Amino acid sequence: MHAALKGDVQSTDRVAILGAGPIGLLTLIAVKARGVNDVIVTDVLEYSLDVAKDMGASDVINIKDNPTWIKEAKASFNGSFDKVFITAGVPGILNDALNLLKKGGRVVTVAMFHGEQSIDIEQLQQNEKEIVGCMTYNRPDSEQALDIITKGELDVEKVISHKLSYEQAGKGFEMVDKKQDHSVKVIVSFEQED
Repeated sequence: MHAALKGDVQSTDRVAILGAGPIGLLTLIAVKARGVNDVIVTDVLEYSLDVAKDMGASDVINIKDNPTWIKEAKASFNGSFDKVFITAGVPGILNDALNLLKKGGRVVTVAMFHGEQSIDIEQLQQNEKEIVGCMTYNRPDSEQALDIITKGELDVEKVISHKLSYEQAGKGFEMVDKKQDHSVKVIVSFEQED
């Protein structure tokens, strides 16, 4: 919810979400909650893109070994995007986001980055684009998210691929780390079964 707020998302925006992991899929929920219909999601894992499509993404693109994906994304929406959310902290993604963005558009960095990112400053400055950082959430965002979940307005359960007992926590971490068994979001439960 916080990312959509930081992005100043409007219902008429064309939105790109770069990354279909849990952060990207929850960002998809947040922009859909703001009434956005035109959303493309990219990733390198087909099963994550299937979840994104099932959750209401207008289009998805597997960017693995696809050097023309930016051109394809723009063609899919007849032009550049108003907002781009970076939900995967991989090298080069910041410039990819800027290349997708229209003049005066906004990039929101939601992903956790481990290391430096290079930036095409001319692309940023000459086209009056913005880059906004986004770190976690606050109380109003949490309340809004809980309201959406409680009302069943958007199906957040689709983000959860596995539910494991706390005894299986190690297995869950390994599944996520090694991208096993089509894991997206693995939930560890501390509830005891009867």
